Amino acid sequence: MPPPHKKAKVSGVATRRSRLAQRLTLATATVDAPDAGQDAAISDSASESGGNVLASWHRGGWVADIPLDIWIEVFRHLTPQSLRILARTSKAFRGFLMSRRSEACWKASRKLLTGLPPCPPFLSEPRYADLLFTNLCQLCGHGTSRQTLWDFVSRYCSSCYTKTTVEPRRVDALLNRIQKETECKDVILAAVSARYSDQVGTESRYHKAEWAALKTEWLSLETREEKSNFAKKQAAMVKERREFSAQVVAWLQRRAVRKEEKEVTLTLRRQSQILQRFQAEGWDKEFLKFETDDAFHGCKHWSRGTRKLSDSDWEAIRRQLTEILEDYCARRMGAQLLVKRLRNVLNVITARSADGISAAARRDPATDLQADFACIAQTPVFRKAVIPRGDVHRTTERIDELPSGIQTEAAAEWYQAREAEFRQLVKQRMDVAEGVDPLSLAAASFDCTHCSRTGMRWPNVLSHKCARRQHRWIDRSSEYLVALDKLCEEEGLSFPWTGAFFTVSSSLAATFNLISVAGKDPHSATFEEMESCGARFYCKICTVPAVGYMEVYDWKEALTHSRMRCDMVVETPLAGEQTPSKWMVLDPDHTASVIGLEGALRSKARQSADTFGCVHCQCRGKPLDIVKHCRGAHSVGKPQIDEDYYIHLDAVHKPFGPVHIYPEGARKDRIAKKDVEAGRAFFSSTLFID
Repeated sequence: MPPPHKKAKVSGVATRRSRLAQRLTLATATVDAPDAGQDAAISDSASESGGNVLASWHRGGWVADIPLDIWIEVFRHLTPQSLRILARTSKAFRGFLMSRRSEACWKASRKLLTGLPPCPPFLSEPRYADLLFTNLCQLCGHGTSRQTLWDFVSRYCSSCYTKTTVEPRRVDALLNRIQKETECKDVILAAVSARYSDQVGTESRYHKAEWAALKTEWLSLETREEKSNFAKKQAAMVKERREFSAQVVAWLQRRAVRKEEKEVTLTLRRQSQILQRFQAEGWDKEFLKFETDDAFHGCKHWSRGTRKLSDSDWEAIRRQLTEILEDYCARRMGAQLLVKRLRNVLNVITARSADGISAAARRDPATDLQADFACIAQTPVFRKAVIPRGDVHRTTERIDELPSGIQTEAAAEWYQAREAEFRQLVKQRMDVAEGVDPLSLAAASFDCTHCSRTGMRWPNVLSHKCARRQHRWIDRSSEYLVALDKLCEEEGLSFPWTGAFFTVSSSLAATFNLISVAGKDPHSATFEEMESCGARFYCKICTVPAVGYMEVYDWKEALTHSRMRCDMVVETPLAGEQTPSKWMVLDPDHTASVIGLEGALRSKARQSADTFGCVHCQCRGKPLDIVKHCRGAHSVGKPQIDEDYYIHLDAVHKPFGPVHIYPEGARKDRIAKKDVEAGRAFFSSTLFID
């Protein structure tokens, strides 16, 4: 029985055979056979050098198991591009295809490309194919260049072009001398003018290698006849290269034109398929016939698609194309007409008692999370109802035809879209345990980059004021959004919502640290679990005899703790090695005393809210401002909290902590006595004992 490693080797050979068979199948699938006149030349090449080629291939290789004649028969059906790729698959193929023995194969391959000029005598077939079908620099092999310098028979990247060429000022003197002594008026050294994106100017330059060879050979000549023959030979070589260059460039241009024509045909076919999909969804046929080119101008899915449109392709691009078409319809309707139409829609929805916006409805904290008119007006289902598909001339008197449940459906769609948006933000910043909702994690909080607000949680983050800022974020190219923004301004409504300012909390590492200290997994611990665990924390860096007391925090308040002496301790990173934490968990007995004091402190902190909302309208503001609003706008004599206004979900409360713990020896301390009397501290007879 052969050893296991022998079996593995046989399996590897079988795998390589399978891969090569797939490549050959793909390469020969759509290529016609060359002219029959090539068969004799190819067979002669195989008979003359087949044994030598097989002997040169690596011994025991699976390629040698197949006769060379069969490989040659395969090679003659491949294009030059395919032969180049095949030469990179193994040393055996490269050894044959890069040798002169394969010249007949390359010639047969070249015949497959109609009109391609024959390979000139100063180029090998593989080099010719490289110049035609690659864009890699032939000096460094890394840089890319879209232009081939056919007069130099080379391709260089920008940096290598500078290294391998010389300026005319270093060459012109000798060239003038040669032409003068030989009386040759023809060009004897080719020059090119290449344009690169990172270079200024297009000065003609000479090939350094050709210049050096010309100079060396010229200086070695002695008689006038030798010099004259040399000049004629150089002029003939330059002329031959220029003629060849003109032929190749013309072929490449024709090839590019054919490729462009094919792409245009495929693009028109795809556009026709897209129009059929739109017609199936109810868009006006005449509108699509005359308006789509203007509507989708510059859209890559419309102007550059060449693949046949499948169901999955349509689902991937449908929403974007639909939004573009709806925006175009909105622009056709005109800004004023669209504002009028949106106002009529608002009036119809407001008037419907079943699922509309009731003017007499009282607002409360829950309404701060609900989608208002500006929010639902951004949803595709609502925009589809407001701007009928392709009917840009539809009158506003037919607004009553709106579905009765349009507001409820649009509001649900808006909320689901925002939930998915914030859930994705969390997933981008942290790994979430399987089966856990990312928004329920204790570490999932959000910051606002516009106002520097931190620590907002879902769904309260929906009520943040920066999400409805007028004009700052809106896409001015969208007539629909501009009209919606204008309507909100005129009617005093909340402005359209945007999530552009929100990011996951910058204190994510510190939050992970606290959750880990509490003995829970930060990737699965939920907000409710951290709230109910009852753990209280103190900073072991700050709790030293020199301080004389201990500050105790709950897990949310601990994130606000910042002292120069303890901030030097690095928090636990999200990835990498664990570093010592500055936090310690307080013992259960003292934790119970701390929790007892926190109840009263929380009640006082609730009264420190900085933002309140009116129960009669969407107005929000500071305490004094909201009281004045209730008196002036709603004729309320003495506005009362929870009756005429309420604490807004976007309100910021003053921290209620920390709770201080003092040692028994501090009972006579003035500050300690004051804190204990205020209900934010107590004395401990056991905590500070060494």
